[in-house]
Amino acid sequence: MGESLFSESWYRVSRQHVALRPGVDMQKQYFRGETWYVLSSRFNNQFYRIPPEAYAIVVRLDGRKTIETIWKEVLSHDPDNAPGQEEVIQLLSALYQANFIQADLPADSTRLFEKYTKQKKNELQSQIFNFLFLKFPLWDPDRFLQKTLPIIGRCMSSVGVLVWMVVIGLALKIVIDNFDLAREQSEGFLAPQNWLLLYISTVFLKTIHEFGHAYACRKNGGEVHTMGIMLVLMTPMPYVDASSSWAFQNKFKRAFVGAAGMICEFFVAGLATMVWINTQPGIVHSLSYNMMVAASISTLIFNINPLLKFDGYYIFSDLMELPNLQERAMGQVKYYFETIGLHLTDSWSPASTGREAAWLVTFGVSSGVYKVFVLTSILFLLANQFLGIGFFLALIFSVVWLGMPIYKLGKYIVTDPRLEKKRTRAVGLVYGTTGALLLFFGLVPWSNSITAPGLVETVDAGKLFSAVPGYYRATLTPSGTFVTNGQPLIQLENKELEMEIEGNQAVLKKVRAKQQVAMTGQYSSLAALRNQVDTVDRQLERLAEQKHNLTILAPRAGIWVSPRIDEMRGFYFERGMPVGEVLNQKSFRFSAVISQQQADYLYNQPLKGASVRIIGQAGLKLKVEKLVVVQGQQETLPSSSLGWMAGGPIEVSQDPSGTQAKEPF
Repeated sequence: MGESLFSESWYRVSRQHVALRPGVDMQKQYFRGETWYVLSSRFNNQFYRIPPEAYAIVVRLDGRKTIETIWKEVLSHDPDNAPGQEEVIQLLSALYQANFIQADLPADSTRLFEKYTKQKKNELQSQIFNFLFLKFPLWDPDRFLQKTLPIIGRCMSSVGVLVWMVVIGLALKIVIDNFDLAREQSEGFLAPQNWLLLYISTVFLKTIHEFGHAYACRKNGGEVHTMGIMLVLMTPMPYVDASSSWAFQNKFKRAFVGAAGMICEFFVAGLATMVWINTQPGIVHSLSYNMMVAASISTLIFNINPLLKFDGYYIFSDLMELPNLQERAMGQVKYYFETIGLHLTDSWSPASTGREAAWLVTFGVSSGVYKVFVLTSILFLLANQFLGIGFFLALIFSVVWLGMPIYKLGKYIVTDPRLEKKRTRAVGLVYGTTGALLLFFGLVPWSNSITAPGLVETVDAGKLFSAVPGYYRATLTPSGTFVTNGQPLIQLENKELEMEIEGNQAVLKKVRAKQQVAMTGQYSSLAALRNQVDTVDRQLERLAEQKHNLTILAPRAGIWVSPRIDEMRGFYFERGMPVGEVLNQKSFRFSAVISQQQADYLYNQPLKGASVRIIGQAGLKLKVEKLVVVQGQQETLPSSSLGWMAGGPIEVSQDPSGTQAKEPF
């Protein structure tokens, strides 16, 4: 109520007779001890929330009194809180646009209302949002909701809450227990071959989401008459109009309607998690995985976050009793800009207390920063994954979330009549702040880095082979363990070798017995027997060495690696077959793949260093001692695990090896 009391346009509406349309209801609501009123129209399902000062005007619109008479009555009754003439015009304009009032207005009054409507609702922004978020109502689901509510309504009970908690708890346990598997599958989440499944999963989840809003609204007495298709960035998605919940007096009922969509979506995602873990790779397995990931991302980043104007925003606004939170937050930021920056004395603060003002400013700034953060993250993600489509979507997001606020700020600075005497200061302040930020980010040295996928390879490894043939019997040292030189690793078994040793020992015993007999008198055969003993001894020494080699020992100190050795029980190792290797724990090579688009980062400025983080151990930062850039356009990946065919991030051709990249790197 901080506008001036009189308006130069008042003469156009002061003598008009205006009345509320039949079917318009008004209900009282309370926010932080303050009284508000919600106007609702059964005819067009429109809702509008007004403060008591506006209610004093609206309740007197009976068509018999002129607007001049009504305003003077309110002014005489409560001169301190009565709205000014300009505010009355804006109020009537909003009610006229929402089709809440009826009157035989002359052309100039109609144009005035349309003028204020365009000032309130930016025409350019409206065109952009109409293009990006077209709505096509297709169905009135109210009768269907009433018929099925006795069945679905049972889910909205204490038993339903218990079942929901059990399902979500089990789903969380499954994800935690199988986190490595879930993370590995996520590498192909945005791959083109997954787009169709991702879209099907998203549409199904959003359909459940919208029905959740609809049933929650109907259960609490609201009506739901519109359901249809909305083109979100030209992509068809379901939507439902459950705005009748705005008229609920109980704030917890309003919050429940806002949360019902996410509750249903999480429940379906929990069931999908159970399907995912109990199915083999295939359509069902991939579809369930897409559902649980899509529900988690959309809910955590967008829906449940109050900093974006989705479900979480309205829930937060209702529970904290801060109506019109976004607009009031921007109004409070504008108030501080005008009073502190421009020294205006007639600026109006939407906050009634200092604590509420702090709330509004904190929310406004946090919301703006979070939008820029989400926008930047989306831009980088789209640019890295899809260059052409990503550029188009990035342009749209930039216009909606960045371009529109800049446009509105510029229009406010240039055209607002209240800044007539302060316009130079306002322009200087905006340009000065922008210039200071650009200088700060442009002159202060910031670390510039890129992230490149790759794989770890050992440079210095001692490979192990079976020196003698034998069957695998036991692992004496688990794979992945640090071992010392000569430490036993694997035990093989060769019964033929043992039998041969026993046979030679028997031969040796027999020859030695003959040698004893020969020493008593048959000296002629003694030399031959000695040669035979020597031969058998050498044979036994060779067999003993082979038996010793059945225990495979570490040839050096390092990390013993044989990933599949425990699966080889009963396997027969031929002589010379590889069984594993002992790695030098201080000598590894990380081969990274960098796209041609990012190659400029490698050559435009000196490289100051690099580090490696291993999947599953992201908190551990490994230092790179030597950095080598392999120049030229490479086309063959160092490993197929980096390509799409193996779930990696690099797009590859249909080559069977899975190592031929589609674009050089």
